[in-house]
Amino acid sequence: MAEEFLKLSRERQRATLEGAEATLGIKPYFLEKDIWICWVLKELFALSKKMAFKSSAKNQNQGIHHHVKTNYHPSN
Repeated sequence: MAEEFLKLSRERQRATLEGAEATLGIKPYFLEKDIWICWVLKELFALSKKMAFKSSAKNQNQGIHHHVKTNYHPSN
C-alpha cells in the first residue's frame, strides 16, 4: 500500500490523507508517518541480514524508562 500512496502526486496524497482524516478522525501527519514507517520497515525486512530493533520510551507520569529490544528476521 505504501508504494501506491507514494507514487501519487503530492496533491492527491494530501486529498487522500484528508479524506482518511474525515473518516477515521486521525490527523493527516500521523497517517503519513505510519505510511512512511510501513515503507521503511518493508524495505528493511527485504534485506537478507538479521536486524535488531531497540526502542525505549519514557513513562512521563512516573519518570521510568522502559526498554524493549527485538530481534527479528522475516524468515524466522
